[in-house]
Amino acid sequence: MLLSRLSTPGNRLVDLSREFGGTPGTISDMLDATVDHLDSMAGILSRIQAWKPYLHDFMEAFTRKDCVLPGLFGLVDGTLHPIARPGGHQNLQVEVYNGWKRTHAIKFQSVVAPNGMIIHLSDPWPANRHDITMYRQSGVGQDVAAMGAGMQPVPCLYGDPAYIGEHTVTLHSPYKGANNTLDEDAFNKAMQPLRLPVEWVFGAVKTQWGFLREKGIQKLCQNKIGTHFKVAVLLYNAHVALYGSQTSKYFECPPLSLEEYTAL
Repeated sequence: MLLSRLSTPGNRLVDLSREFGGTPGTISDMLDATVDHLDSMAGILSRIQAWKPYLHDFMEAFTRKDCVLPGLFGLVDGTLHPIARPGGHQNLQVEVYNGWKRTHAIKFQSVVAPNGMIIHLSDPWPANRHDITMYRQSGVGQDVAAMGAGMQPVPCLYGDPAYIGEHTVTLHSPYKGANNTLDEDAFNKAMQPLRLPVEWVFGAVKTQWGFLREKGIQKLCQNKIGTHFKVAVLLYNAHVALYGSQTSKYFECPPLSLEEYTAL
């Protein structure tokens, strides 16, 4: 029932009532209970440390694609989830408005691995937060550092131009500026194709779960929009575990089985 609700844009409670039986109220209660149950399992999305046994596999997958960044195991990104314009609260409208995309939204920080799975997803942030601010305040950098203590090469993440200026032990980004050296320009060119899988992954999330594309029903303070997004990502990872993905095939890096994933 939940899969039908999430996968089909415009699938209303009355439509589900006709499909599965029961009143719309009963259907709503059952959906809420299922979402809450899956949300209780979604803690796996915040435990990036659980992936430590697989870091070398991820590093090798990037190396096979001629990655020039030693230790790279994941791609970090900020993902916008458009929502309906909040009513009534002017301050809230400002906070969740993203001027670059010109939409109201909430935002998530994510890390995508070459096996096609989203191995970290933050709690939701207001859309006006910058990606690098989310990274610094989320603590994921400290988690990566702790996870990689004593490892060689040192595990690290790579971000898009929103993270420009960050070149730390655990996070790297493109070099930007008129005074780039030839080596810095070569680094940027070599790393650019490796960013594509982030777009593939979140394109697939929103393609699979059309409910997320219905901006008009993504109502802050009325619906569990942050929880729905996290549950959709959890179910996306389960789908990848069962069937693979464009990203896992691109990197020739098989995903975990469903049993392995749920045991993390």
